[in-house]
Parts: sequence; structure tokens; C-alpha cells
Amino acid sequence: MSDRARHRELRAQYESTRPEAGVYLIRNNRNGRALLGSTSNLASLRNKLAFARATDMPGALDLRLRADIRAFGIDAFSIEVLDVLDGDSLLEKVCNRRCPKRVTREVPRVGAG
Repeated sequence: MSDRARHRELRAQYESTRPEAGVYLIRNNRNGRALLGSTSNLASLRNKLAFARATDMPGALDLRLRADIRAFGIDAFSIEVLDVLDGDSLLEKVCNRRCPKRVTREVPRVGAG
């Protein structure tokens, strides 16, 4: 298989897969505080925490965690995935929240009398 064909195959595979979206909880295991959040890519969030641990640079994580990270260190934190959404249910939830059904009504004309 040529490099070009392999590249096309990998690209098609990448484009056909959807990232896992979901709701997560980042918990400080030392004091019990937690941050609830949602993301369209859970793997990216896991990678951010792994990167922060490996480099001891928590800048990729949520800024609201900064004070606790300085006080307790990055190793005090863990991620718990609360809900994983598949693509169809995610699209449905987003559309229901942001795209309500259109309501039509009569608007009176200004100056009509």
C-alpha cells in the first residue's frame, strides 16, 4: 500500500468517526470540591489532564481549578465521566435547546387604523 493510499484510508477513517461527547466531573480528591462540565470531546479532556500531569503544567485545564491545583497539586484531581452522549442524542438535545419550534403570530401594523 502506498503512502498516499494509506493517507486516504486514515483520513476517511478519521472523518467517519465522531468523538465521544459527554458530561464530566473533575474532582479534587483531597478537599472534595468538584467542577461539573460538558464537552464535545471526552478524549480531549482526558488528554489535557494527562498532559498536565506529565508536564506539571496545568494551563490546559479549566482556570477555575487554578487555586486548588496550586494548593494541592495536579495529582489530587481525577475525572469522572457522568454521561456519554451519542451523536444523534447530542444533536437532538442541542437543537431542542437552541432551536425551539418556530412560533408564528400576527404582528399589528403600525399606523393601521
